[in-house]
Amino acid sequence: MRKAIGMALLLGVSAFAAAEDFNNVVVVDKACSQKAKTNPDAHTRACAMGCKDSGFGIVTADGKFIKFDKAGDEKFMSQLKDSKTTITCAPTSAAR
Repeated sequence: MRKAIGMALLLGVSAFAAAEDFNNVVVVDKACSQKAKTNPDAHTRACAMGCKDSGFGIVTADGKFIKFDKAGDEKFMSQLKDSKTTITCAPTSAAR
């Protein structure tokens, strides 16, 4: 019984530690998220500016689109307006 409890605790800690980190990811607009899955680095600043009303997010390594909330959209749009090139976002981390 003691071993089973120890193993359960160990597995629980391991699962928690496996939360995905999103560092140096490309931000894309929601309208282009499906076509940007294959090569998000090719998504241009001009396109993001044109599709800004759809909102923004990131495409994960496994092809899922994670949309920003309204505050995230506003922060990214502010940075995008001030930039001359594509911006890479480096949020802290998120659990699946």
